[in-house]
Amino acid sequence: MATAPVRNKRSKPTSSLALSNDGVLPTELLSEVLLRLPANALCRLRVVCRAWRSLTYDPFFIKAHSSRHPLIVGLCNYSFDIQLVDLSACISTWFACQNPMGKLLCSTSPLEPSPFCLRLYHLPSEDRAILAASILGWVSATREYKVLRIHMKVAETIELVQTCDIITLGHEQRWRQLPKPLDNVATASQKRVAIRGVAYFQLRQSVDKGLDDIALFDFVAEEWRPTILRGPLSRLLVERTVHKGHAVSSRLTELNDYLVTVHYNSRDFSMVLWFMVDIENGLWNKQYSLQLYPFFYLYPLTVTDHQRVVFGLNCGRTLKAYDPRTRTWADLATVKDFSAFGVYQGSLLR
Repeated sequence: MATAPVRNKRSKPTSSLALSNDGVLPTELLSEVLLRLPANALCRLRVVCRAWRSLTYDPFFIKAHSSRHPLIVGLCNYSFDIQLVDLSACISTWFACQNPMGKLLCSTSPLEPSPFCLRLYHLPSEDRAILAASILGWVSATREYKVLRIHMKVAETIELVQTCDIITLGHEQRWRQLPKPLDNVATASQKRVAIRGVAYFQLRQSVDKGLDDIALFDFVAEEWRPTILRGPLSRLLVERTVHKGHAVSSRLTELNDYLVTVHYNSRDFSMVLWFMVDIENGLWNKQYSLQLYPFFYLYPLTVTDHQRVVFGLNCGRTLKAYDPRTRTWADLATVKDFSAFGVYQGSLLR
């Protein structure tokens, strides 16, 4: 099996703040003990002493804790409640979201002892076209969230064309119209993803397009990039006859800050995960190849420190993990019926 950088091994906090421990245990040993605890327990332990508070607020400690404690966020299918699951501790937290229509969940802020707070934004509505898709992007340079919308409009030639606009949250109450995409993009939720200020959309399939070609939108420049990113199968020049009868389908996701193309094969119930390792040269690395049966409707969410891949079951109530070393599956947590899965990108310790 090919290897790709997925996640660093357990990193240890070493900054000057972390060296302020005045207790009995050495700082490295104390850090190792505290890193094993879930976020809600650490927030309570911050009142023990100044040294522990300083250590658990240290950026290196927070980053290491997030690496060990991935948090899965799910939007419930019927109630619109939000469930936050700490996989390492099997802890679930619920948040009621009243009347979510017309609002957008975009960020969280820490509160003690419960360190999770929702921030909802009202978005101005403009029903001039059919809203096909929207995606949230984070611009780190300006610390702003932006929302890109894709619309479908009927042209004079009686064909559907796509238009798009964008809004910056918290600073304005109007949408800014943008040039349309270079080519029509797919609008299904699992065919688009935003990573480090760039949105990736798979193209709508047609005879003259590859199975997994990708259009890129830059949230910083607020424009579509001029070139199409070739997907791994398209780059390998796989004949389209291989995919006849929809035996192979393609999705996009983000795993541990990497753009990943997910290929499903309905004939043999298999999945292949391709990691983008060099976007300038369009190089993909085939990192995982696994059998899904009898869990075909799975979607990858994250990769743990132990290289296990965490999946959400699209039509079930279980989060599962696949271990490539033993080729075995394990149940991680029980959840409600989710209409959408995601990985919380921040930390509950901030």
